[in-house]
Amino acid sequence: MTIVGDALVPTLDDVRARVDDLLPQIRARAAEAERERTVPADLAAALEDAGVFRLQRVRALGGLEADPVAILDVIERLAHADASTAWAGLIGMTASSFFGRLDPAVAADLLAPRPGAGASCVFAPTGTATPEGDGYRVTGRWEWNSGVKHTPWHQVGAVVPGTDDPETRVVFLADDEVGVIDHWDTMGLRGTGSHDVQVQEVWVPAERTFAAGPGAVSAHDGPYARFGIGDLVNVGVVAFPLGVARRAVDEFVERARDKTRGLQSRWSVADDAEVQAAIGRAECALAAARVFADTAAADLWESVRAGAPDPRAQGRLAMATAHALRTAVDVVDVCYRHAGASSMRLDDPLQRCFRDLHAVAGHVFYSAEADRTVGRHRLRPPEN
Repeated sequence: MTIVGDALVPTLDDVRARVDDLLPQIRARAAEAERERTVPADLAAALEDAGVFRLQRVRALGGLEADPVAILDVIERLAHADASTAWAGLIGMTASSFFGRLDPAVAADLLAPRPGAGASCVFAPTGTATPEGDGYRVTGRWEWNSGVKHTPWHQVGAVVPGTDDPETRVVFLADDEVGVIDHWDTMGLRGTGSHDVQVQEVWVPAERTFAAGPGAVSAHDGPYARFGIGDLVNVGVVAFPLGVARRAVDEFVERARDKTRGLQSRWSVADDAEVQAAIGRAECALAAARVFADTAAADLWESVRAGAPDPRAQGRLAMATAHALRTAVDVVDVCYRHAGASSMRLDDPLQRCFRDLHAVAGHVFYSAEADRTVGRHRLRPPEN
C-alpha cells in the first residue's frame, strides 16, 4: 500500500492478489449477473476495493498508472472468470482514467467520497451542451453505459451547438443528476448493466467537462497523461476477448476428455483427430494474438514513457485489439461447434462465452478500421 494525500492506495501486486481472490466468486456468480442484468452490487464494490478502477488513473489522483501489459493480464483473468464482470470492470477502469482530463483540484474533489470508484462512460455525442454562464445546459440520452448502477459518475459526449464546426465535450454527470432507463435485455454481455442514461436541461459547470477529440489532453504529467483517449480504451479492451476465448477452450477441453459420441460405436471426443487439430490451432491462435497484444502495448508504453505516443505503436495496438476479437470469435466458434448439444443450454459457460463474444463483436474498437488505417499508412505513408 502507498499513501496519496490521506488515502491508502493499493499497489499493483495488491490488485493482482485481490483480483485472484475474487475470481472463484466471480465465476460462481456469472449466472446471477445474467439474471440481474448487472454485476451484483457486492462484487462491483469488491472490484472497487481491490483497486481495479485505479489501474489507469494518474498517481496524483490515487491511481497506479500501471504498466499496460500488467493491465492486460488482470483483464484477461477477469474475462476468463466472467465476461460481463470483466467488461464492466474494464469500462470503469478506463473511465476512471479520464478524471485526469479535468483540473486536478476538481478531479480530486469529485473522487474524494469514493477514491477507488470507476465511472460509466459513453463518448458518443448523442446529447447537447448549450453554453450558459460558467457552464453548460445539458440534454440527451446515451446508450451502453456499462456498470451504470454502481458508479457515482457518468461521462457522456455532448455537442456544443451554434457553430459550423460544433465542438464535442465530455461531460461528467453525478449519479443524482441522471435518470437510468432500464433498457438492457440482450443476447450477450447481459450482466454488464449497460442501461441508458438520460438528462433534461441539467446545468453542469464547465470545470466538469473537457474537449473530446485529438486535442484532449491531461492536466497532469507522466506516461498516462500522454496516452490518447483511444489508446486508453485499447489497453482495456485488447485482452478481453482473449480471456473469454481461453475460458471457452478450457471448458471444452474439460468436457471433451469424458465426452463420447456415436450410436453403435462410441468414440471419445478427445481422441478425435479433427478435434485435436482444431484445439491445437486454437491454442496457437490465442497464444499468437496475446503476444501481439503484449508487444503492441509494451511498444506504446515505451514511447509514452519516452515523451510522446508513437503513431505507429498506437496503430499496432488498435490493430492488435481488432485481431484479438477476430481470433477469439473463431476460437469460441470452434469450441461451441465441437461441444455438441450440451452447450446449447443458456446456463452453460461455453454457450455464455459464445454469446458474449458475438455480442461485443460490433463494438467500434473491434472494427476493421484499425487494419485499414495501418494498411493505408504502410502503402502510402503520410507526409507528416
